Amino acid sequence: APHHARSSKDFQDEKAEASMFTGGNEFHEQEARAKEMGTRPLMEAETIGALAFQTFGNEGSIKEFASSLVAQQLANSIIGDGIRYERENTHVGVRSFYRPFAHTGIIGLTTRSAPGEFNKLLIDSGKVIKNIHTGNLAVAKTCAAVSFATQSIDSVRGVCDLLGTTLAKDGDRLRYSQDELLDAIKSVTEADIKKVQDLAQSSRPSLFVTGDTYSVPSLRQMGF
Repeated sequence: APHHARSSKDFQDEKAEASMFTGGNEFHEQEARAKEMGTRPLMEAETIGALAFQTFGNEGSIKEFASSLVAQQLANSIIGDGIRYERENTHVGVRSFYRPFAHTGIIGLTTRSAPGEFNKLLIDSGKVIKNIHTGNLAVAKTCAAVSFATQSIDSVRGVCDLLGTTLAKDGDRLRYSQDELLDAIKSVTEADIKKVQDLAQSSRPSLFVTGDTYSVPSLRQMGF
């Protein structure tokens, strides 16, 4: 912690975050989840995975940040997922995610299902980012704006999170306002989405799988 008497300066430069992305890294964790979690009275097995591609963060270009937000919504249009105000902590099926850090981020999909259904869902999810098309760009921009509003503007908790994560380094101003980000989302173009896709495909994705994993394909077997 910076305020601690023994604190030391971070040895990692935020601008070097992109080099920290471990493309091609994968980890398969075999686990009898029904036994370990104790939440499956019928003892049914399941497999859970996350496939992550590199994308832009939220402290570089506001246009790149907005483009990644819209790209996630274009991915949602492929998997048939829409805006839901309340999202539970766990999901069955395929869901998209975008986690921005300072100067890089990850975008991808999570999959949770019975083992017999998992492999097809995972392999299909691996094609989503590559196959993003901008035919639904206008709808995706609206969805991105609504998603941002519901998560960051619609509640006191959301506003506090927004303020805490958008302060500039000097602590006296915001890197961008909510209106500036909403305007950036509106101005996203097909070329901006292409940049997100190009970055995602510039390196191999990373994969984490847990549960019944013995038959889950590797990244190489998935074509990455």
